[in-house]
Formats: sequence, C-alpha cells, structure tokens
Amino acid sequence: MKRLLILACAVVVVLAMTAPALALDFGAATLKGYFRTRAWWWAERDLNDDADPNNTTHIDGRLRIEPTWKINDNVTLKQRWELDLGNFEGPIVDRGTGSGDFDRQELDINRAWAEIKLPFGKFSFGRMPFSWGEKIIDNGSENDGFRLDMKFGPLTVFPFYFKALEDSRDILDDMDEFGVGLLYKMEWLQAGILTKYIQGYTSTAPAYFHGSRDRRPQGPGWPASGIQRSSAQEFNVGPYVKLAFGPFIASTEWMFRFGTSSENPNGEDRDNEAFSNAAGILKLQYNAKPFIIIAEGGWSKGERIDMDTGEPFILDPDEAYRNDWHSDRDVDVILWEKIEGQVNNGGFVRVEGTWQATKKLKLVAQGIYSFRDQAPRDVDHAMGFEIDGWVSYSLVDNFQINLTGGYFFSGDYFDDLAESAVFSAPRGGVTGDDDSYLLKAEFRVFF
Repeated sequence: MKRLLILACAVVVVLAMTAPALALDFGAATLKGYFRTRAWWWAERDLNDDADPNNTTHIDGRLRIEPTWKINDNVTLKQRWELDLGNFEGPIVDRGTGSGDFDRQELDINRAWAEIKLPFGKFSFGRMPFSWGEKIIDNGSENDGFRLDMKFGPLTVFPFYFKALEDSRDILDDMDEFGVGLLYKMEWLQAGILTKYIQGYTSTAPAYFHGSRDRRPQGPGWPASGIQRSSAQEFNVGPYVKLAFGPFIASTEWMFRFGTSSENPNGEDRDNEAFSNAAGILKLQYNAKPFIIIAEGGWSKGERIDMDTGEPFILDPDEAYRNDWHSDRDVDVILWEKIEGQVNNGGFVRVEGTWQATKKLKLVAQGIYSFRDQAPRDVDHAMGFEIDGWVSYSLVDNFQINLTGGYFFSGDYFDDLAESAVFSAPRGGVTGDDDSYLLKAEFRVFF
C-alpha cells in the first residue's frame, strides 16, 4: 500500500510539472534532491592491528527526493522521500539474483509538513526540520509538532511544541517539548536564544529520554545494562550569536540544561547543573576568495567519574548526565564521525582550509586535535590528532565526484585504556591504540 501511495504521489508531481492544465489544479510543484553512491575503505576501525578483520570495505547509496507543493500563495506542502540502500559488503555478487539474504528496502516519506502564511506570521505543522544556530543540538528535527514564526521588525519570535517520543499509545511513555525562540537579525549581527521545557514519562523499564540512559561500559563487575529513569523534567537554554565584519565571521552556540530526573528503581532525584552539563562551539571564519579559512573549537561535557575511588566510569549520583552534540553535526572523518558517532564527553580544536580552485574543482584540508572530557584515573585525556582531506570535482553539470581521506593518530587516552587492568571499550568497539585511516569515493547526481 505504501509503495502504491508513493508511486501515486510521484505521478501527480510529474503531471503537475508537465501539464499546464493540471498545474492549475495542483499548484506549482518543484523537486530537488540527490542520488549518491559511496565506496568506503576503512582500516583499523577498532584501533587494533591485531584484530581480524582489521579493515572493512563496503558500498552504500541513498536516493533523496524533496518535493514542494505551492498550492497557493499562502499554503505550501513540503516533503522528504528517502531510500537508503544500506551497506553492501558481499559475498553476494548480485543481490538481484535472489541468492543469500537481502531485505528489500523501500522509499520512505520521513518528513512532511505544511507552511501557512497568516497575517501575523507563518504557521508550520507536521514532521518538520528544526534548525538553530550552528546545529550542534537536536531540536526535534524528526518529531511531529507545531511552530509559529512571528516577525516584529528585525526580531523573530517562534513558539513551538513537539511530541518527541511515543513508543506506545496504551501507556504513559511520552516526551513533550514546549519552547520559544527569539532571533534578532541585522546585516552584521544575528543573536538569539532558544528555550524549551521537556517533560518525559515512562511506565516501562526500557524507556529513556534525550540521551539520559546511563551507558555504563561492559566489563568485569559491571551490570548488563545501565540505570533506567522513570521520568524527566528539564529546562534548556541555548544562546546563539553570529557577527560578520567584512570577510570575518564569528559565531558561537551553547546549550545549558537545568532540571531533575527520577532514577529507577530507588527514585532518587538527580540534578542537572547547567554549567556542569553544557555543550558549546566557537567558530571563526575568514573569507578571501577563492580561499576560506576556519578555526573552530567545540566541547561536550561528559558523565562524571568517581575520582575518589579511582574506579573508571562510575557516575556521581548527585550530578547530571552527558550533553552530546547532534549526530548530524560532523567535524571530522574518523574519530567523532565513525568511532564515537557524535561529539560526546570531549572536545576538539580544528583548523580547516578551502580552496575553490575552479568553478568545478574544490579542495578542503583540515587538522583536528581531540580530547576526552571525563576519563578514568591515570588515563590521559588526549584522544589523538587527525588529518582529513576532501576533493570535489564536477565533470558535468549536476554530477560530482567527491573523494574523502582521513588519518587518525591515536593518542595516549587509547594507549592508557588498552593497558588498563579494567578495560572498557569506548564507543565504536575500540579495543586497541593503533592508528586508523579511511578512504571514501562518492558519486553524486543532484537536482
């Protein structure tokens, strides 16, 4: 049924774009999106040269279609259709032959929302993107809700509500986000603040809220799973400032979290201390065409360690949980992107240079130093240094070849963990302290 619905929508879009008579009925329809295929080769993904296998190769792909239906001057419907082709690692040579196991993948509509122009602003509803600042935090980008944008000269005020979690309609397991944002925009200045209140409930042990599950690492003497919270109440404050002076641009964004959560099973309150539970970024950019230079530093506070006993990864029950970045906010190729999955319990300092050599050729290179925020006793905080590079070339219009390479020099943090008597692997299944390197080739058609 879902395939039939998507096919019908696609036919309507095509007809609306090609037939003037139908276009009058359906409004103006436009399409944008891309299709990409990526070939990966990643060596020492667990930083362990002695492990087998010590490298991996795979191919994945994605088709993304974003139709916009301008029904009239005041009503617009937007969608995102996406088909992720997943990873192909073999040994099946041709998945179409039916040999081996293969799950048929489908084109999903993962976003759909409407925008209504009103005399007092713009009203949006549905499953919509929610972008703010430097995009280091998740503001309900895949959740259902409502937003109203009202402009008062250079000031925009936007109250919003999102229903962020609903595993079952039969039990109390919801998470609600109520908030309001203010953004002041001038030619050389953007300044604003995002505030929201989060209320979460659960009636089942497995439920958790906004990253609040205690992810205790597995090892000798550790329980099989972390503590589950039975409820959560938070007040978030996210200031954002961006300044532009000629070719210079400076921006910063932070997220501070206040509130409590009730732990399960003993019900003790755990406090969120704003400055002990923060995430932030500072970015400086200089534009001197055809060159762009960026210096950026980011940080995400991690879970506390019981330094009195020297035991690794023991949580202090009187303080708050970690404050991770949004997983879509990329800063490198290997460490935070692939091994950690997102900036969490640590930070980085990086310098990036871009050269737009020609209209069709762009080269980007960066060096990034990363460190761990909370580490066990006698474990160094230096996670390592990484060198990354990107080459983008357009052979013809609407077609790009993108090459990516990265080399991660493992730091003393991983060396100390590997030698620790009680070793608990970080994210990504790391078990060693060797270097890692990655190559990726991407072929992209965009429209």
